[in-house]
Amino acid sequence: MKTIFVESLSDIERNVDTLINAIHSDSQDRQKFADWVKAGAVFYPYQFGRIIAFAPSRFIGYKDNSRENHERLIANRTADGKDTNPVISKIVGSKNAHDTRLEQAFQRYCSLIGVEPYNKKRSFWTSSRIVHAFNSQFSAIDDIDETEVGNDSPEYRRRMAGSYVRDQEVRKQVLKRANGVCEYGGCVTFKKENGHTYLEAHHVISLSEQGVDKHSNVIALCPNHHREAHFGEKWQMLQDEFIQMLKKLAS
Repeated sequence: MKTIFVESLSDIERNVDTLINAIHSDSQDRQKFADWVKAGAVFYPYQFGRIIAFAPSRFIGYKDNSRENHERLIANRTADGKDTNPVISKIVGSKNAHDTRLEQAFQRYCSLIGVEPYNKKRSFWTSSRIVHAFNSQFSAIDDIDETEVGNDSPEYRRRMAGSYVRDQEVRKQVLKRANGVCEYGGCVTFKKENGHTYLEAHHVISLSEQGVDKHSNVIALCPNHHREAHFGEKWQMLQDEFIQMLKKLAS
């Protein structure tokens, strides 16, 4: 069977969607796709919902790729980044290169999806979309850390996602308001060793839209609802509900 490479950006992003949607689902294919990410060397960063995900060249370079097709390519020893890298570079209009910020984001993404990447040098393609995500939008990967809320420094807002200065006072205000209960579902989660109920702080509106961050832009969620807000199929609906809830809390 003849190997057919991607021919357009839409071909690439169709493959990216196949891979990323599988990873962020309950599908039995999830681990297989995640393992392909951890083994990759060259990546196409992609904004998925409110996170920056990474798709390996060796998967996204073959037209209409799937788990079954990719396993066949691997078995036939025809899945090779040396073939897909120049094809993708020609389509996106730039060559892949090492990028420290993207490497850091990749490491966080691997931690998020539960894999430890191979110890190898990696390179990435960049796009205006990804640059914008770094420069003007917070990353949900970092937002998951319960303490990373709040900042009013313009310099801070210019940094890449993941460089948030932790504002303990903002976090304390939000958790005090929640009083140990998830502000979305009303559920009570487990208790930490200090006896306090475990909740996570979630930014509702990105700093690029919100400007100065404050407790009225943060909602306390249980771990399940927090991850659903970022990775669930109804994340946009939840965002809209959170905004309405915060408006009521502020009134």
